[in-house]
Amino acid sequence: MSGTHNEFSGTAHHVVQAGSVGSVHFHGQPSAVQALDSLPPRHRPLVGRDAELTAALRALEPRSERTGLAVIGSPGVGKTALALEAAHRAVAERRFRGGVLYADLGTRGAERSPTTEELLGELLRMLGIPGDQLPTHRIGLTALLRTELVRQGERRGAVLVVLDNASDDTQLAACLPPEGTHRLLVTSRMPLEAPGTAVLRLTPLSAEDARTVLGLPGTVPNAELDEVARLCGRLPLALSIAAARLREDQEAGAGLLLAALRTESTRLAELGLEPAFDVSYHALPPADARLFRLLGLHPGTFLDAASAAALSGRPESETGPALRRLRRAHLLEPGDAHGRVRFHDLTRLYARERLADEPEPERRAALDRFLTHCAQRAAGADDEWLAQERRMLASAVDAAVGAGLYERVEPLAAPLARFLVRQARTVEALRLLREMVIAAQSQRDLAGEADLFLTMGGQYAALDDDERAWVCLRAYYRLQTRRGVSATFAHEQLGTVALNREDYKSAARHFRRAVKASNRLGDQRRLAVALDHLGEVHAHLGRDAEALHMFQRALAAAHEAAAPDAACLVHIDLAKLAQGYGSWPLPRDAEGEPPPDWESARFHTSQALDMAHRSGDVRVVIGALIASSVALNGAGDGEQAITTTRRAAGLAREHRLPHAEMAALVQESSILEGLGRDDEARERLAAAEALEDGAGTGGLPPGIPEPPPPSPARLDRHVVLRSLLFPAFGVVIALAAIALRGWSWLWGGYGVLMTAALWGHYDQAVKPTVEGFWGRAKEILWGLALLAAVWVACVAVFVETALDAVLWWCVAGSIPFAHLWLKSVWQRREELRVSHLPGDI
Repeated sequence: MSGTHNEFSGTAHHVVQAGSVGSVHFHGQPSAVQALDSLPPRHRPLVGRDAELTAALRALEPRSERTGLAVIGSPGVGKTALALEAAHRAVAERRFRGGVLYADLGTRGAERSPTTEELLGELLRMLGIPGDQLPTHRIGLTALLRTELVRQGERRGAVLVVLDNASDDTQLAACLPPEGTHRLLVTSRMPLEAPGTAVLRLTPLSAEDARTVLGLPGTVPNAELDEVARLCGRLPLALSIAAARLREDQEAGAGLLLAALRTESTRLAELGLEPAFDVSYHALPPADARLFRLLGLHPGTFLDAASAAALSGRPESETGPALRRLRRAHLLEPGDAHGRVRFHDLTRLYARERLADEPEPERRAALDRFLTHCAQRAAGADDEWLAQERRMLASAVDAAVGAGLYERVEPLAAPLARFLVRQARTVEALRLLREMVIAAQSQRDLAGEADLFLTMGGQYAALDDDERAWVCLRAYYRLQTRRGVSATFAHEQLGTVALNREDYKSAARHFRRAVKASNRLGDQRRLAVALDHLGEVHAHLGRDAEALHMFQRALAAAHEAAAPDAACLVHIDLAKLAQGYGSWPLPRDAEGEPPPDWESARFHTSQALDMAHRSGDVRVVIGALIASSVALNGAGDGEQAITTTRRAAGLAREHRLPHAEMAALVQESSILEGLGRDDEARERLAAAEALEDGAGTGGLPPGIPEPPPPSPARLDRHVVLRSLLFPAFGVVIALAAIALRGWSWLWGGYGVLMTAALWGHYDQAVKPTVEGFWGRAKEILWGLALLAAVWVACVAVFVETALDAVLWWCVAGSIPFAHLWLKSVWQRREELRVSHLPGDI
């Protein structure tokens, strides 16, 4: 063999060099190591997922029509736990003899998810294909994976491919096995779609199942376990972490854990859920991530594209698709039938934590845009929309006050406050009014603050909370005094209190003052209410003609003001007058009195019911129903009267108005007794007495807020000037006039001032009340007094020789002015002493 020379060039495989070779057999390269048993262990015992687990196992059966199953849901809802449990059970049942391929595509804390090509290469390497033999493009990788799965199925049996935390449809479609016994099981936060794939959506656990996950039965009270579960959002991941915390410190119970979870700013950190949400958040495009952050400012339950547009400052045409993308990422959940979406409680906390990524000016501007948007929608909204969004609007008001955007409070809260008052949601109305008072104080709006205190006083009075009502009334007086304005509108409430105490003289005095004030300000609604109350006083005193005249004037004012609630009250009083006011709700039986006019009473109560329903005010509707039942019973329709009183009682019970319910029960008892149904009558009367026992201070509904303290009751500068400096200045001018020109100029100036005062009083108090012959006579007399005052001024200034005559004219003409001045001083004295008013009226 000497002299043998071997040359070799190029690339060759399986080369053998030897001196003597017998027989040589060439074989392929030995297969790489396969990883066909890569399924991780189970996470924890599966609780509350029996139905979902059954559905998953059914989808993994060989005879299933679909080759893939996608388990989707929000972060922490237990997708991986369910998939692993289903995979382990299927393997234990020897459904997949060819093995299991497992890949985690979004391990929490990973910087990024692998591409589809990287995923396919990883699965092929698990099947034993060397990396240097893998195609470089996706189509080739997909075809090779399906070929190897078919080959593996022929050699060993069916293969289960498990993809955890898949991020898009391309990964699902590329890994979908060919038709046959192979199966693909995928978990994802995105709603994946591919032909031949079923979808299983997971939701949070039920309250009972959540309590089971927490464990420790009998050690921790169920109420505390339920609160822990609620704060965890009933998410299995959060519940398992909380359960571990509870087991670590069983002696302390749930107190420490609850204290940590009740603090919203630290709840996610306590539950260790931030990394789970980070994966979904960091996968968002920048614009969607910004929208997600700003949605954390939304205080309501449901979100729509218009609100999202206001928060983000982007067009609604852009925010609608963005909301759908956030929903696909399971950062938002389906909301209602109107296409709105909502946050999960823990996802909302995460969005609010991410708000720190947004600059403070941007957050404030976004909230301002949202509040403006809500105010515009509330201004023209109907009662149905306000009822649906009342909690969101109230939370928006709280957010405005908390952010110092006080100028946004009144336009946002005023429509809601009127709705809550109409619907007799008194506690909610008082909370809202309290926030409005704080906003008015921050803006130094004394007029608005005073009006709000007056409204709060009326709401406290509706709850029979006299103590807080009086606090608000005193605040109203103080604020009006500080403004230098007479507290005229308090007369209506003062008159009502006097009327309830049967002090008809005081009630009439207060209601007359309320009528004058309403006339002066042109407030027809308040005028209607004041005239109606004044008619009630006349009716109680037996002056039916005067009462009828007042009621007719009140009805005209109510129609002019388009105030159906006021018109309803007048019609009710007209019905009472037709029946016999002093004996209401029983018919008149005294000798010599006219019999009740039940037809007129029924007409007025039907009109009252119509007006009550137009007003939407629950208390007015209840009053109209009770009045209608009286008229129906008097007209002989007892059964219909009973039905009407039960409607009134049910409405009062629904809105937690015990005194109104008690009145309805007493009325029903009276009707039943008249029909001879004594047992039922006694039953209704006992129910009314039980309500009366609980209708005192202890019967008030829970959660009634305290009235806020009013602004400091010091006088404004212009009040001080008017009360002190202006009179002093007038004295100085008078002395100067006497020294320079004598007494005639002093009397002339006094005449001019008297003329101005007379004209002001005429224009404000006399002219609005002119009606009929005596009204015209009063107007003529006032005109003559004004002419006399002008004549006195002219004569006194230009004709010094007639000084004596002028003096007498001035004395005679100044009597009305002196009366007005003394009345003003006395009224000012009462207002300045308001802080020393007694504890009751």
